[in-house]
Amino acid sequence: MKNMIRKGAVVFMSFVLLCSLFAGCGGGDDSTGKTSDAAETGTLDPVSTDNADISVQPQRGGIVTYSWYELSPTFDPYGQASWTTYMWANNAFENCLVRGDDGEVYPLVCEYEFADDGLSLKLWVRDGVCFSDGTPVTLDDVVASLKRAASFTPRVQTVLWDLVSDYEIRDNVLTFNFSQYNVGTFDIFCNSRPCYGAIMPKSVCEKYGDKLIDDPGDCIGTGPYKLVPEESRAGVRYEFTRNDYYVPCEASPDGNGLASPRRQYLDGLVCIVNNDSSSQLMSLMNGELDSLAQTDTKAYETNLKAMGFGADTYPSDGVYYLFFNCSEKRAVADINLRRAIAAVIDYDELQYACRGDLYDAGITSPVNCGEAYDTDVFTTKEWNSVRQSNIDVAKKYLAKSNYKGETLIMITDNSAVAAIFIEDLQAVGINCERQSMNNNTMIAYANDGSLDWDMIIRSNPCSIYFPTEMSNTFYNNWHNERGEELLALLDTVPVGSAESVGYWSELADLMAEEVPFVIFGDTKDFYIHAPGLHTNRQGGWRYWFNDWWEDPSAHTK
Repeated sequence: MKNMIRKGAVVFMSFVLLCSLFAGCGGGDDSTGKTSDAAETGTLDPVSTDNADISVQPQRGGIVTYSWYELSPTFDPYGQASWTTYMWANNAFENCLVRGDDGEVYPLVCEYEFADDGLSLKLWVRDGVCFSDGTPVTLDDVVASLKRAASFTPRVQTVLWDLVSDYEIRDNVLTFNFSQYNVGTFDIFCNSRPCYGAIMPKSVCEKYGDKLIDDPGDCIGTGPYKLVPEESRAGVRYEFTRNDYYVPCEASPDGNGLASPRRQYLDGLVCIVNNDSSSQLMSLMNGELDSLAQTDTKAYETNLKAMGFGADTYPSDGVYYLFFNCSEKRAVADINLRRAIAAVIDYDELQYACRGDLYDAGITSPVNCGEAYDTDVFTTKEWNSVRQSNIDVAKKYLAKSNYKGETLIMITDNSAVAAIFIEDLQAVGINCERQSMNNNTMIAYANDGSLDWDMIIRSNPCSIYFPTEMSNTFYNNWHNERGEELLALLDTVPVGSAESVGYWSELADLMAEEVPFVIFGDTKDFYIHAPGLHTNRQGGWRYWFNDWWEDPSAHTK
């Protein structure tokens, strides 16, 4: 690929690729068809005895309490297509299939066979899979769940049901036939987010339809844990106990992310809301919390480490980035003004302000879609050629622009980032003022280019699926006729094919030229945990079901 994106630069394309492919594309030729190995069924009381990542024999029992600052105000896995849902829903719900950290797809609720031409998919329920109420899962449950998911997540409708020419259940096999190939179709079945296709009883689907589940007793899934209705309150506290009907799938090896066999080491899990980071740390220190995601590494090194608390760092599923309002009436609709801004800002300084030392100065792309998409080479575009502020380059592009001294409106919820960003722009004569908004308002503004804003700086999870959903990265505020053609073409060809690489290369060059957004760098997630707790997971996806205590008897509440 010519002019491929480069590590450490203002990598618009790398971020899109990172977001869109991380969850939506698999290793090798998964998107064009791969038959899974038959799953080996385990027992109802599995305990791993040979985990290479740990030095102590895993123990069964105990409860882990973890916290986040916001949770979805519903008991429905389809209720909110974001981490606020899968922070709790991954414990109780599962999709048909799952993608491991190795990029391969494995059985979860179902086993599968995907045709080489991508025009048919066969599913059958894995042996022994039951709902948490003990009812065996049927293919009718699978169909009903996927149809209901489409009521809440438009992508399920557009890349699955709109492309289904027919389907049938025969001899305990569900066969989908598709009218055309689409890259995103297979992703619906193996997506890591339960909001895309969590399997639930057909009776629950029929009871609620397009209404959200409001009775915790109807929160029934196939996951390793089940909700305790009388102890749970939507958006506040979700308490789980072990699902005694769960049969883990052994098709994937241990240590393979969400595809790892779900061992049920714990008796239960409690997920609660706490919006105050200082209070969260205090709760961790006094034993009210057992596991906490934090950005305050200094607090850990200063106090908690000496007290015996542990910490683990995992690749993050989100990044901080800046995107522009490219609407015609905005000053930043001028390409050269965007280039000037991209050149003058100091990415290392901004990223440190965003995430402390939990970041990588260079951009890497944890994508399992083949080396053709790994954009590690520096672009030839000079405004992207350095990580630190290049005032001379910025002034050159500013002089080419039509900028007349207008005050640009920048929205962010991070005051430290705002101060640095404004100071950088002032260095070349660009005026900027900050407006602070909460996250929901900021998202509303981001989706409406007619409102009064020029730039937004915020964090965003890697939730963009390749390729048409990619435009959501810049909230549809950048429009380019050829770019939209390329996005549509990328939907129609297998990932990793020569055509796909060619289309992606052209789109990457186009975005580098027009600068629709910039990214500050890769980030990491930092988890602090109580002494004696082993956080046995990989990757940035949030799940706790394979954690375990050295002494479970001390953690029964």
